[in-house]
Amino acid sequence: MSQGNPPAQPSSEPQNLAPTEPQNSPPAEPQESSAPAQENETSSAETGDKSSTPGEGEKAPAPGEEPVSAAPVTAEPKVKESPAAETYAQLDPKKQEELTELAMSLAPPPPPTQRGFKILWAIIAAALILVIVALTWRSSSLGGGGGEMMEEAARRAPRTTLFMAAVDVRQAEELQKKAHQIIALAATIPSVRENFASSWPRNLEIDFLKEVAPHLEGAGAWIIDSDLHAEALTNPETIKTGRNISVLIHPLKAEEPVKALCERIQKAWQEDHPGVTYLNQAAPETGTQAILHAPQDQRGFSWTIYQGVAYVGTSYQDLVSVLKPRPAGESLADNPLYQQALAQAPKQGLWAGHLFLNLQQLAQLPAIQGIFSASPEGAKFINVLEYALLDARLQGGSQPVLHFNGRLALSPQAAELYPQILKDPSLNIPFNSLANHPSTSGTYSALNLKVLWQSFVLLAKLSPEGQQNLARIESALKGQGTSLEEILGALSGEAALSGSGLAQAQAEDFFAEPGLATVAARLARVPLVVTLGIQDKAKFDQLWSHFPQAEIGLKFAAQAYETPKKDKVYKFRNAADLYLAFTPQEILFSNNHPQEEVEALVARQAVKSWDQAVKVPGLAKDWQKGVFLAIQNMGANYGEMILGFQMAQKKTKDPQQLATLKALLEICKLLEKSVGLAVTNFKLEPQGLVLTSSIELRR
Repeated sequence: MSQGNPPAQPSSEPQNLAPTEPQNSPPAEPQESSAPAQENETSSAETGDKSSTPGEGEKAPAPGEEPVSAAPVTAEPKVKESPAAETYAQLDPKKQEELTELAMSLAPPPPPTQRGFKILWAIIAAALILVIVALTWRSSSLGGGGGEMMEEAARRAPRTTLFMAAVDVRQAEELQKKAHQIIALAATIPSVRENFASSWPRNLEIDFLKEVAPHLEGAGAWIIDSDLHAEALTNPETIKTGRNISVLIHPLKAEEPVKALCERIQKAWQEDHPGVTYLNQAAPETGTQAILHAPQDQRGFSWTIYQGVAYVGTSYQDLVSVLKPRPAGESLADNPLYQQALAQAPKQGLWAGHLFLNLQQLAQLPAIQGIFSASPEGAKFINVLEYALLDARLQGGSQPVLHFNGRLALSPQAAELYPQILKDPSLNIPFNSLANHPSTSGTYSALNLKVLWQSFVLLAKLSPEGQQNLARIESALKGQGTSLEEILGALSGEAALSGSGLAQAQAEDFFAEPGLATVAARLARVPLVVTLGIQDKAKFDQLWSHFPQAEIGLKFAAQAYETPKKDKVYKFRNAADLYLAFTPQEILFSNNHPQEEVEALVARQAVKSWDQAVKVPGLAKDWQKGVFLAIQNMGANYGEMILGFQMAQKKTKDPQQLATLKALLEICKLLEKSVGLAVTNFKLEPQGLVLTSSIELRR
């Protein structure tokens, strides 16, 4: 119930948990507290204003006048626009504003600007994952099952659904107490309470754990339909009546407490919007006896409870849309893209939930068309997107594992447009550097730099500025007597980093000034290892010869010696435990590791290296091969955060900061005991990008 989608009226839309600001305005000065964003910032974000000053040829809005989003309207197209974009451009400004408002309601919020919010939301996100895990955990072995909510939501959702998230966690309740503890602790964080409170009408206080959670069955779905094709744009009633639906569906354990809560919210909504008339009536078109409660002729908090299920939407039409029977072929379950996405998802384990995003539908939104259709490359890019799916399942018995499988699917034409990325099998490389990184590190991550470079080239070609940057890079390398081809031929592409103590440093600096100085100070005091793979030692030696200044600099800054294995190592003179080593397989940089450990890592003979530590059951086939690999000792990282937050407590006397740190400490203590290793892998296929991730769970 707390997640009800906001209405379209700018002055009353709920805020995100983190304050927002206009996307293209200068970064706000970080604030010590986490108070809600100023009204002018919120209004700008909600109405889709993406510029703080009028562009060339635009008329500045008069005082008190709502600015109109300029992205899809004023941009001078360089290629023929889609029918949807053309229709949008022909609408009068008021209709454009209403339509943009709807499009912006579907967009993700701008990133938070408060100090420390990134790590805070990482902790809360992990806690929410644990909620799903906790509700699905069984005391015995886990078999297949679940998914009833997913199937029901797909049948009720329109064929044109843009986004659907479904969770079905009614199978067991062994760890509900721990999950509720985490949510309760998060709710004591002052900034979370302030921003959550701003999501409701004024003077309405809701205790989610006491008033909502006990009455839900542990299943639910969120549906967003974006039926914004060209014909719909010409009909203002499409916007007015809420054809762009957003609905939450929750089966209930008890109806009366939830009904009473909905009535309170409705009353508060009417008090916040004087003159709004609510319809409280049956809707014969749904074929049910459900009584729908919704503002008349406008969007706003809308709800009904029917046959033990709560439906919460943003308009009367939202509720009608999900309640009425759908003709054959008109539901999301009948959409070929959705069927294709489900066919790709693994079937093993206990189904917990999934997210589905129709990228084909998203690409037809005028706001998206206005952004990408300004260049031929951008138009091609959005036209090859199909869908994104993230599926979660739980497997195991004595040692359960939560598996995530995701896919960013592209049309067959994508492989023809971008063969240098999607058709190059060498880009899914085996990550061979695990033995060079100690498992005492909390985090290991590896990336194929060739994919990163080719993606950069692809994006750079979308604009004249990007093409100029490419030319500058090529010119600079030519001045050194080398080229990109020579560099890529000498290196394997694998770049990896591991570190320990970084989570502690981040937690300790939770309220510190953000910026490069803070990051540099963190990195200077934590143990790090960085490796860069060498594909051909002879070619690398030739490449190195083009940079004599680097060799000269090393001779002045470091003392060179050979290890017993004849690998060349440089120990920097003016820095304790700072090393650079060269082997036939890689370049290795180490900071804050003792010399004997560095030499063991260079020789791939460390007692505790990552290749000996990864033992997560049920990992995906070829999990060590792809374009990106990350391994985290999540339990150890949360243990580090505990130490960091304890240090942060000694640095502040601010009551709000102390309350925040107290809650985060308790959350980290619970998570430290609940999770182990997590392995995440990304692979490129001709049909798109594939994600697999596995997280160890602890009883």
